[in-house]
Amino acid sequence: MGTLTDDMARLHNEIGMLHGARTAFLAEIGRGAAVIQRRVSTMLTNFQDAHAEMGKQARTERMAFVGGVKKSVNGLKVAVAGLRRGFAADIQGAHRAWFGKGA
Repeated sequence: MGTLTDDMARLHNEIGMLHGARTAFLAEIGRGAAVIQRRVSTMLTNFQDAHAEMGKQARTERMAFVGGVKKSVNGLKVAVAGLRRGFAADIQGAHRAWFGKGA
């Protein structure tokens, strides 16, 4: 009977040690999860800040582009109007050359 009692005592001690190791392991996992959660939260905040900054920069670039296009369009309108006046003058000149001044 002595060996059964010794075996039971050893088993009891092993169960106690494993329980303590499991508790320590779970506590370490909890600490690690908290660290990861803080890092992810910081990363998300950084992503949000970067995204907002990219949005501001893109808006500034779009507005600059649109302003340049408007200037180009206005310049183009002036150039086209000049060409149209020139063509009209050429057509009138050709008309006078073919049909004379009175026609």
